[in-house]
Amino acid sequence: MKPLTPAVLALLLLAKLAHAGDNIHPEPGMWEQTTQLSADQSHWRTMSNSRGCMSKEQASDWENTARQQIAAAQCTVQNLSVAGGKLSGLVTCANVYQAQMKLSGTYDGSRYDIDLVSTGTVPMPAPAGGKAVPVKLYGKWTGRLVGICS
Repeated sequence: MKPLTPAVLALLLLAKLAHAGDNIHPEPGMWEQTTQLSADQSHWRTMSNSRGCMSKEQASDWENTARQQIAAAQCTVQNLSVAGGKLSGLVTCANVYQAQMKLSGTYDGSRYDIDLVSTGTVPMPAPAGGKAVPVKLYGKWTGRLVGICS
């Protein structure tokens, strides 16, 4: 089972927004997305920085795609609060990492900024004791509509 990627989680949150009262639909065009992680909230490492074109068809079907990816990762969104361009919530995953991610951020149809605190476990191989080790990570996900696609 693959772990849930930050881009998929961001899409899931936007999908949930569509059903939470705020009618958020990503604009088609060139999107730039960045994922940063930190173990201490002081030293951030950029894990990915990508650009991609979202077609009109993809923008209209992104919610269905996100739901399928979230279900495949065995994660669910709980306690989501969305109002006035702000969000907060909790994502739990019943996969090997048993992760819980507390999320907060801002959004609209052309950008999102999401902060998270993730706690979970990492299984260690048998020679290292065979036990799960607790971990805590901080993350920042940002996405911006940066132009049109050619």
